[in-house]
Amino acid sequence: MSVRSIRHTAEFAARLRRELASFGVRPAGPYEVAAARSLAADLIGEEIVSADVLDRVQRQTAGVSLFVTEEEDALCGVLAFVLLGDALRDAFDPRLR
Repeated sequence: MSVRSIRHTAEFAARLRRELASFGVRPAGPYEVAAARSLAADLIGEEIVSADVLDRVQRQTAGVSLFVTEEEDALCGVLAFVLLGDALRDAFDPRLR
């Protein structure tokens, strides 16, 4: 199975962006990935995926894996997820099994 299969349809990506936008949540831009990872690490600990991996997954999923929210122009929330099967989880990090 190819990692390319994590790419979402344009319709799915648009719907996800639209639904989350109603809560003030938007896709993280490439310049925000490191800051989003840093906030997540502060909240839940350093044993999380690297900023490089987050950036790669964000690009491979058409920008619908890492979302952020802001208050008063400051990053205040992070939502990260990717819908993967067993083979795709192994492609990113075999330790996830």
